[in-house]
Parts: sequence; C-alpha cells; structure tokens
Amino acid sequence: AEYSFNSVKTNFMNWSEIGFHISTNYSTNATNEIIIGANLNYLIGLDAAIIDSKNPIKLEAKPSPTSTLLNPKLDIFASNYDIKASYSTNYDFDRDQYVYRNRGNGASLNLGIAWVKRRMNDELYDFKFAVNLLDVGAIRFKGENHHFYNPAQKIQIKNNPKIDDFENIAQYLQQLSKEIYGNTTQSKVGENFTVGLPTSLHFNMSTKIRPSHYWNINLIQRTPVFKNSLKRTNILQTSYSIQKDAFGIGPSLSLYDYEKITFGGYVRIGPLILGSDNALPFVFKQKKLNAANFYFALKLYPFWDNETKRRSREPCNCE
Repeated sequence: AEYSFNSVKTNFMNWSEIGFHISTNYSTNATNEIIIGANLNYLIGLDAAIIDSKNPIKLEAKPSPTSTLLNPKLDIFASNYDIKASYSTNYDFDRDQYVYRNRGNGASLNLGIAWVKRRMNDELYDFKFAVNLLDVGAIRFKGENHHFYNPAQKIQIKNNPKIDDFENIAQYLQQLSKEIYGNTTQSKVGENFTVGLPTSLHFNMSTKIRPSHYWNINLIQRTPVFKNSLKRTNILQTSYSIQKDAFGIGPSLSLYDYEKITFGGYVRIGPLILGSDNALPFVFKQKKLNAANFYFALKLYPFWDNETKRRSREPCNCE
C-alpha cells in the first residue's frame, strides 16, 4: 500500500518575557480622550522546534519478514523527502526532567492607541475604539538545524532497529542522518535559528446601547513579520455585555479563521471573572474534535482613581 503526506510546515515555541510598559493621555477634554501606550519586552527562549517538509512524502507499507498471522507487522518506508528540522529544548533526557535555562534571547514591542468618548463629567464611556499592534519580535535560539534530503532513497521508518533505539532528540537525528547519508553528522547544517512571535493587529469597538449595556466588536488579524513566525488565530468576535458595579455578564459569538463559529461568554462577580470563548463542547456532545477553553481572572484596582475621588481631595473653603 502507498500513501502520501502533503508538504507541511509547523513550529512551536515556549518563552518567558520581562516587560516595561508606558502609557499616557495624548489628548483629553471634557468628553474625549486619546490614550497611547507601548510595551517593550526582553524575551527569554526556553524551547522551540521547526519542521518544514517541502515535498509530499511518499510512504510505502510492506508486510514485515517477522510478521505472523497471530502478530501481523508492517514495515513502512519513506521516500521523496525534503525536510528541514530545527530544535532547542530545556528538557534533560539524561535526568528525565525539565531544567530552566536560557536557550535564546530576543525582544518584542507592543503598541496601542485608543479613543474614548464620554458624556460631560461622566466616568463611563459612550463609545470606545482601540487599535493595537502586538508581539512584534523574535527570539534567536541556540540549538541544532538538520536537513534531510535524498528523495530517491527509501528509508525504513518503522520496525527499523537502527533508528528505533534512541535516548534523546539529538541521538535520533544522528541515527536518521546515518541511515540516509551513512554519516551521523552530515544532516546537521547549523546551530542557530530564529522564531518570530505571533504578531497580530487588534481592533476593538465598544458602544453604549443604554445605561450599563454595551455592544462590542473585536477583530484579531495575524500579521507575521519575522521568519518562522508563530501564527495567531484570526478571530472576529461580537458580544453584548451588561455591566453593574458588583455584577457583569457578556455572551459572545466568535468566528475563528473566518470559517468556524463558536459561542461563549463570561460572568463577573465583583472582581472575579469566569468565562470561555468556546463553551459548547462543555455542554453538548461533539461529533468531531473541537477545541474548548476556560479562563478566570481576578481584577483589582489598588490605585483606582476617578473624578469623584479627585474632587474630594481638593481643598475646600467650608467657612
């Protein structure tokens, strides 16, 4: 039997970041406010992997010589491959545990601007529009780059003791290189690679329908900038929220990558927020595999200030 896998590219990255944020009111009057802000981050790379298969890989399955009626086995052979693979990891295979180390460095930038329209002397807004450019940056990793290219040669990838017995990723790639080229190091072509962050543009519009009732529209559009950038999911979302001092609720409807519709929402009780962008899989049985998510947040404002508080602090000539 013969099969074929289409060409595909996938990547993964795990990182930490330390950021510095600054924002200010660019323009303010009694009814309008323009706010601008920026966030600069130092990025610490922890783990990353890139697999870029440029050719449709041909797979051929044949009965194994050791196959029996009671224990049938198939040997699988691959050909027509052109695969670039890069990886860097903090997992220590010898000790079988994860060790936190700096595997790469980078930087990122976030930019945002918002326009808020209010009624005279009213803290709540009538209309708000914001644009943000997020995660403009990349990390350069210390790791290994391999290239496996010998499309005319078939290699056995299942039931092959020459590549089945390995203790870590580096050893597996070395054994694969020896199987293809007859040399454990020939596939290695470099030691550094770069992975870009999931850069995206965010648009947000919120308008008051009536007191405490708001209609919101959010658009997230991925905008990859750097080589091997992670891809942010495109999301178009609309929601209707009701906001009170001690309670809030907001059902939402989302369109993922402009083709898949999901339903969700959130509930706020005081400072506690519970919500989901896709709640249906929690409630109804799914015929196909669908993603679901759940989030919670605690929102506190220890330095919160408003017009009423500011007036109360002003000197008063009470005599």
